[in-house]
Amino acid sequence: MSSIVIDIERIGDYCKNMFKLAEIYPEKLDEDSYIQKLKEMSEEISHEFDVTYLAFKEADEEKAKYVMKKHLEINKILENLLREVAKDDSLKPRKAIIIALLTRYLKRVSAHLKNVASSIVNPYPKISFQPESKF
Repeated sequence: MSSIVIDIERIGDYCKNMFKLAEIYPEKLDEDSYIQKLKEMSEEISHEFDVTYLAFKEADEEKAKYVMKKHLEINKILENLLREVAKDDSLKPRKAIIIALLTRYLKRVSAHLKNVASSIVNPYPKISFQPESKF
């Protein structure tokens, strides 16, 4: 349980960081492809929250595995987005910083949801890891 509580606390920390970022950069971000992708990933992670909750409540390994798999997809998309931002010379520095930080924060929230889901699938010493192959 302590491992799960730590992951949930960290999710809260990242949510607080995103809120603080909105205070630092209060202007509305232009709707470009980066912002659209971040919104899509935010919606995916919101769904991850719902599925993680149900998986934990019902001790449902299939739902937990779904969250773990979904994290791998989200992680890859957000990593690619960050690489695109780093290469984009047309972005203003302030906006690039905001996008980069949001990308990281969303990635970490998804990772901690994956860790919580892993507590359903894995034995105690393997919490936070991907499930081992049965082959």
